[in-house]
Amino acid sequence: MTRTLAALVLATTLVLPSAALAKKGDKPAYNPDDQEHLQITEDVRVVFHATADVWKKGTPQSLWYVHKLVTTGYPNLGVSADQLDFKLVAHDQPVYWFFTDEAWAKAKGKDGAAPQDHNPHKELIQQLLDAGVDIEVCAVTLKNKGWTREMLLPGIKVTPAGVPRVIDLQLQGFAYLKLQ
Repeated sequence: MTRTLAALVLATTLVLPSAALAKKGDKPAYNPDDQEHLQITEDVRVVFHATADVWKKGTPQSLWYVHKLVTTGYPNLGVSADQLDFKLVAHDQPVYWFFTDEAWAKAKGKDGAAPQDHNPHKELIQQLLDAGVDIEVCAVTLKNKGWTREMLLPGIKVTPAGVPRVIDLQLQGFAYLKLQ
C-alpha cells in the first residue's frame, strides 16, 4: 500500500505540472523558421543604444541595423511602420554621425570622425527620421567634446544624458538593444 501511495504521489508530482503548462500555453510554440508570425506585432517599442563607432558595409552599424529593421525586417513580417516606436540614443563616439556637412568636415580626423569632407550618412539618417525613428544624442557628450547642438542635422534631438535616457525608456516599457 505504501508503495502504491508513493507511486501515486510521484506520478501526480510529475504529471500535474506538465498538464498545467499545457493549459497555460494556449498559443502555439514559437517556431523560428515560421516567417509569417511574431508574438508581438503591435506597439513594438525598442530603444537602440549606440555607443561605439563600429561600421558595417561602409555604414555605421547601428544605423544599418535600425534601417534594415524599419525598411525590410518588420515589414517583411507583416508589421506596419505605424506599429513601430523606435528610439536611437547615441552617446560618446557615434555622436558625430549626426553632424551637418560643415560640422563633419570640421571634426574630420578628430575624436574618431571619418576623413570625408561631408557626412555620407545624412540621407540614411533622414530616411530613419522620415520612417518615424526618434534619434537622440547625449548633451554630456556634446559638452565634453566641445560640440554644440548647432552641429547636428535637422531632426536630431538632444537628451540631457544618454544613459539615463536609455534607462528611462526601458522603465517606460521599451525593449533594449545595444548596438555597436
